[in-house]
Amino acid sequence: MSCPSDITIDVEIGTPGTSVTWTEPSVTDASGDVTLLAKTHSSGQLFGVGTTIVTYLYADPFNNIATCTFQIIGSGGELHKMIYNHKKSVEIFMFAFEFVERNFLHRNMFINATCVCD
Repeated sequence: MSCPSDITIDVEIGTPGTSVTWTEPSVTDASGDVTLLAKTHSSGQLFGVGTTIVTYLYADPFNNIATCTFQIIGSGGELHKMIYNHKKSVEIFMFAFEFVERNFLHRNMFINATCVCD
């Protein structure tokens, strides 16, 4: 069996992933008849940041099983991580700001209402 090696890709910021192609595993058997039973992914699919395991499962007429497994390793690089972390920090800050702003306005309305009633 000829199985692809692990593949490392760079995923551009703002994209759902990168299309990855590979040569399908080649399988030979003394019977001359090998069937692909299943595969987890197809060549040409999009892969994002992280590690994805790709597996092919083959069998011959005598139910001898062969598997091919390799990894697609998606990296966004340091810039990708910095932007992602910065975005999360900004989201947290904005949530905190909105929370404080809402409570402050609510308290001001309450205080103003109290002051008007006095």
